[in-house]
Amino acid sequence: MSRSLLLIDRGSREREVKEELEELSLLIKEIGNYDLVRYCFLEVVPPYIREGIEATVSDHLTIVPYFLYPGMKLKAAILNSKEIAEEMNLNYLISDCLHYHPNLAKIVTRRVKEAKIEHNITIDDKECDLLLIGHGSSDIDARNAFETIYDEVRDNYRNASYAFLELDEPNIKQGINKLLDENPKVLIIMPYFLHKGAHVKHDIREDIDAAIRYTNTRVIVTEHLGVSREMAEIVVEKARG
Repeated sequence: MSRSLLLIDRGSREREVKEELEELSLLIKEIGNYDLVRYCFLEVVPPYIREGIEATVSDHLTIVPYFLYPGMKLKAAILNSKEIAEEMNLNYLISDCLHYHPNLAKIVTRRVKEAKIEHNITIDDKECDLLLIGHGSSDIDARNAFETIYDEVRDNYRNASYAFLELDEPNIKQGINKLLDENPKVLIIMPYFLHKGAHVKHDIREDIDAAIRYTNTRVIVTEHLGVSREMAEIVVEKARG
């Protein structure tokens, strides 16, 4: 029996997003022993969901909404997928989104350590302050999922806080100012985003630069969640229920 998996991402015009999804698909195929793993997008750019499903038909198809949180976009992806799969009379399963998994906290911790090495910061994590930046959502379940990850990592650092790019508070300036008031030796900022899309490449950077313009505190920004074996393991576990 052939088994396939389809990732549904929100969608982005940034080249790096497709590159990350291609790399992730290869890892999922290896770890999950799937015959075929592909990705598609809910919106913005093709391949869209119908194209993705048509290209991933097998004896059993697992559809994984590649979203960090619950919310309206997730609901739209699930509904669209279900309608198309039913129309095609497929043997399929739609999994939960990433939501919460211990690996996500591990990835945050590793991104911080990588950034410290890159910027030659040798002081212990307990002497560093951390700001975790999420996208923001009007859905309380999305905030709860984000706060769960924050609660997992916060005690690793001298001080920790979080902020949102949009749709929720505290905003990035408020989050940064809160930690700067504590006179940190180093402020480490982690964009808690799946991809290196426009938000990570431009929007977050602009807000950070505006907030730290007049500070003498050393501020570094880590990489986003990105691609890793741990991330692929999360997808495989979600797919298996």
